[in-house]
Amino acid sequence: MTYRERWIRAITRTPKKLFGGGHEWTYALMDGHGTERRMVGTRELLSRLVEDTRFPGNDAYNALSLAQKAFLAGNRSWVGYPSGSEVEDPLATNLHAVSLDMLAFGSLLRVRRLPALAQQYEAMALDMRADPTEAEVEAARAWVGPTLRGGAGSLNDAYVQHHGTVDEYLDDWFEAIKLRLWDFSSGGKRFHDDAPEHGIMS
Repeated sequence: MTYRERWIRAITRTPKKLFGGGHEWTYALMDGHGTERRMVGTRELLSRLVEDTRFPGNDAYNALSLAQKAFLAGNRSWVGYPSGSEVEDPLATNLHAVSLDMLAFGSLLRVRRLPALAQQYEAMALDMRADPTEAEVEAARAWVGPTLRGGAGSLNDAYVQHHGTVDEYLDDWFEAIKLRLWDFSSGGKRFHDDAPEHGIMS
């Protein structure tokens, strides 16, 4: 199973009605792409977090403990599993970064004299920023991947040029964004046969 950082936040704490006291917690759960939000109880949340058995279950209990402490302290930050890191809003951060990459990629595609593809990237980025729903993000992910695949006539076949010569700075920037967008489109599974860097990296 591919590594995925999940993000949780405690959102309610209510007394249990059953004998014995204690409290029942409800959490929001978000996956590493910032496209999934669910309100779940402790038992369901734990089952979702530890489905990847490469990470020990105590990491999940630690993440829950941190989320509970944040809630009790009035802190609305999200806690990452399995990292245990805390961020204010991974959804906004992820989508903001991806959409900016898409807009920058569109500008570089114009330098490469691919205005039609550039316009599509820019429109997709603006749509995702305006309507950051799960459906919109998944549509962007599904669309981006095929535009980056290798083969004759692909984006891998040429360099970014300026006044007829290779612009190493722009070309390096283009390659870096291309790899980040591939990572976005494939959910972190970069090293497929049709990945942009296939045959370049060992």
